[in-house]
Amino acid sequence: MRSSQIIKLTILTLFVTWGIAAPSKAQLLERATSAKDVALLFHKMAEQPIDYEAWAKQTQEYATAVDMRKDAVLKQSKADLEIEYNAVDPKQSDIVIRTYIHSNVTDAPKVGLNLDFSADGPLFFPYEFMEQNYAVIAQNIDLLKFIPLGHLEAAYIRNKISAKGKTYMVLKVRPHRVDAQEKAQIYNDDFWLMLGRIASIHLYNKELETLWSWTAEWYINEQEEKAAL
Repeated sequence: MRSSQIIKLTILTLFVTWGIAAPSKAQLLERATSAKDVALLFHKMAEQPIDYEAWAKQTQEYATAVDMRKDAVLKQSKADLEIEYNAVDPKQSDIVIRTYIHSNVTDAPKVGLNLDFSADGPLFFPYEFMEQNYAVIAQNIDLLKFIPLGHLEAAYIRNKISAKGKTYMVLKVRPHRVDAQEKAQIYNDDFWLMLGRIASIHLYNKELETLWSWTAEWYINEQEEKAAL
């Protein structure tokens, strides 16, 4: 799939019902997905084997091993990476993004919450691993730049929002498509593209109080099915 096609998919319509969900702190306990894990997921989705030896030589364990132990450490690291790669399930692997953004509540022309992702061009989340750049694109995230609110919701968030609007965001994305044929140039750098659906988004103030959250219905149903097993 061409990179231009993936980017175009980000404008597909997302049907959601916005609102303040029950306060949740569970998302704060989920670790952010590492660049290594993003790279593993990309290559697994692309059905591309990775160079276990090259990756193993970049590990801290190999770099710090004494000379007489390097061969043994390299062998173990390669085995560990093979296990990690084989364990990746693209249909069940989420990318958890934890970052700060700015937000504010406005009353006109419409009442709502404005999210500033500080992106002048395409909105994506960059990762770098093994000298390769990966761009995670959360499909339809542009729709989150303005979230319509009721007057009571707006008053609640305005009262809770941090000074200067500093907001902590935990975003969960479920990748479903990659472009492994060619890289896309974004801001003068070349990236492998990964497109995913938003599973959930949670916004917190500096006291880590929930400002606003939303979880996709498909993700809720998936979690309920898992819990029922």
